[in-house]
Amino acid sequence: MAMIWIFGIDERLRTTLTKGENEIVDERAGIYYDGWEDEEINGTHSLTFSVPADRPDSAHVIEGNLAMIEDRTGAYRLFEIVSLDEYHDEEGTLYKEAYCEDQGISELNDEAVIDVRPFSTTARNALERVLNGSRWRAGTVTVTKIAGMNGYYENTIKALASLQENFGGEYRFRVTFNETTGEITGRFVDLFDHRGTNRGKRFEWGKDIVSSQRTVSIDELKTRVYPRGRGEETGSGGFGRRTTIADVGWSKANGDPADKPLGQEWIGDEEARQRWGRPKDGVPGWSSGFPVWEDINDPNELIQLGWEYLQKVKNPRVTFGFKVADLSLIGEEYSHEFSNLGDTVVIIDDHFDPPVEVQARVIRLKRCLNDPTKTEVTCGNYYQEFSQVIRNIDQEIKKKVGVGDSVSLLDQTMLNLQDQFRSTLGFEYATPLLGRMWTNRPIEEKPDSVVQIKGGMIAISNEWDDVNDEPRFRFFANGNGITADEIRTGTLNADLVNVETYSGENSRLARIWNGAFYSYYDDSLSVVAGGYIVAFYDNGLYTPNPDYSYTGSISLAWYARSDDEPGDQSNRGIAIATEKDFVTIGHNKASEGGVRKLTSNLIFDYHAYSTGIYGPSKPSAETFSDLIIIDSRRRLDEENGSANGPRIRLMSGIKNSNKRVGDIEMIIGDGELTSESANFTIYKNLAMDSWEQVFRIQGRDDTAFLGPDGARLDWSPNSTDTNSAIRFGCDPYTYMYIGSTGRFHWRVWDGSGSNLVMTLESSGSGASLKVKDSSGTFRPVSLS
Repeated sequence: MAMIWIFGIDERLRTTLTKGENEIVDERAGIYYDGWEDEEINGTHSLTFSVPADRPDSAHVIEGNLAMIEDRTGAYRLFEIVSLDEYHDEEGTLYKEAYCEDQGISELNDEAVIDVRPFSTTARNALERVLNGSRWRAGTVTVTKIAGMNGYYENTIKALASLQENFGGEYRFRVTFNETTGEITGRFVDLFDHRGTNRGKRFEWGKDIVSSQRTVSIDELKTRVYPRGRGEETGSGGFGRRTTIADVGWSKANGDPADKPLGQEWIGDEEARQRWGRPKDGVPGWSSGFPVWEDINDPNELIQLGWEYLQKVKNPRVTFGFKVADLSLIGEEYSHEFSNLGDTVVIIDDHFDPPVEVQARVIRLKRCLNDPTKTEVTCGNYYQEFSQVIRNIDQEIKKKVGVGDSVSLLDQTMLNLQDQFRSTLGFEYATPLLGRMWTNRPIEEKPDSVVQIKGGMIAISNEWDDVNDEPRFRFFANGNGITADEIRTGTLNADLVNVETYSGENSRLARIWNGAFYSYYDDSLSVVAGGYIVAFYDNGLYTPNPDYSYTGSISLAWYARSDDEPGDQSNRGIAIATEKDFVTIGHNKASEGGVRKLTSNLIFDYHAYSTGIYGPSKPSAETFSDLIIIDSRRRLDEENGSANGPRIRLMSGIKNSNKRVGDIEMIIGDGELTSESANFTIYKNLAMDSWEQVFRIQGRDDTAFLGPDGARLDWSPNSTDTNSAIRFGCDPYTYMYIGSTGRFHWRVWDGSGSNLVMTLESSGSGASLKVKDSSGTFRPVSLS
């Protein structure tokens, strides 16, 4: 009995559904109707079924859950429920119809392959490398071809398509299942050289052929080919111009299948040209193809492959499609009529003229789970590559410009070009030398807009070269890509953009992917910019142990204010950080050899546990200064070295040609606001949020304070000691005074003011000492 297992999005088994029958069944049982599995070789694989909406188990049939069935070979196939439709039947019963897609395709379409480029390897090895990092593993692989592939910054499904194009084969996605525990135990991608087998099955008109169709197409017909190989390897590891067959000569007289002179790069079939050639100058023309064999470099082998390829494409392609009945499902007596997806069969249809008897394959199987006798089998001799699945997916997700979108400068430019295009005349030329050429005026009038196509290349020019008397082309396109000196575009819609250059042995690569910019230097990642961060990586130079890992970044930063609510961080800014040794800000200047050298002005050295601030140095050996400008509003006058704001200057270097100095200068005050007081203060911490003054200079009053209680040192001159004076005391009233004229005074607080109690003054070659007695009278004191 065909069952459908339903799993939740967490992949735990929720219920099993059995096919609904006409007889009465338990109303609580999980059942399904109209179950169809539809699979094509290397194509889509879907499952559809309906469930009564009022049954309890139907609640698990929802978008995102999984459905699993067992196919005709006994393999478990897993699907994802991607959409649901609800409808009523004639009796008013509500049903849910589920449409499911193969989970292998849908899941691997979301997985990433960053850089998988195996060369000359097995299909199993390539498949394992493509699937690495996903939940899927390489299963049965019967493809034996040795080849290579390229999977580069793309989803895994696209990489699988590239693998299939290079190695061949046919995919199947399957899972393993433990019926006892109800667990999915493994996911596998099989790659068969050929799905199905040859059972000797014959489908005949009048027996099991339901309908038939024959299609004849000349859209890929070619009467001559230009075979090309890999090319000679260059010193840089790349490959030069592709190998051609110009150096090989063929002659029917020598037993070769065709005549081909030396120097000719193509080989053709004269009979095919006479039959299918379009008239050109009264004779049938050639229809050219350009096949490439990346693994062939021998011209003799290349011409043979080219001739064999020509035999396949020189005639119209005839394809057949048949819908047939699977008679094996009627009963045991017809079991020999069984066929499965991929099987090779023989089709006999006498209704065509002439009658058809061809070998074909089962390319599509649409299996009815409820009534196997309704199963539809489609046979044909042509089926799609796996890459068609990718094209179908891409077509569904393409974006377009919507009504109301803004019109940019590019839009207006395109409108202008469109008007110009409509109003411009066109002239066409066609010769074997020119190929096809279109110009905006006759060639003798030196057109300045030219498009030329020949030899598999497109060239575009917008000016005439008067020196060489020919168009000056600035745009070329061929099978290797597009080369142009300017590209104008609006939205560049791509999964990955690479801009790569080579200079000698050095390579440069700029990559835009997933919203970020990546810069590579000599194959090593150097910078990543995206989101709110610019990250830098080490270049590994000038160190015995190169390390190319993450070094540091410039990024958006934030932290909480004191009044922020829990979880809030209102302070915003920019952070410069490193995970290595130091952070520095400095000045670049050219050194010997033209190499730019950094002179650090601010450095945080985590390795040396130090922080340094350094000023710009003069180029000569004279004294230079390391300068800290405290107030960023004040700018250093580069001409005379002065500044108005407060600052600290550390003097270092050579002074007076031979005397080395190491001075420290600190300047307080504001030269533009001299009436305002400016202080320099030193505090010591006592406890959290508590501190005490240790030292303070009060610039406006020429006073220095010691400690928290007012002890001070005052050096302001007065009317007597006009040059200099100093006062040292406990407060403004009790202090000692020393003047430049030789006076020494001692004052004390007497309860009402400052009282002079002692004087020591110079007198001729000596000095006189006077002390005030208790009556307030100064009396001289003998010093003898």
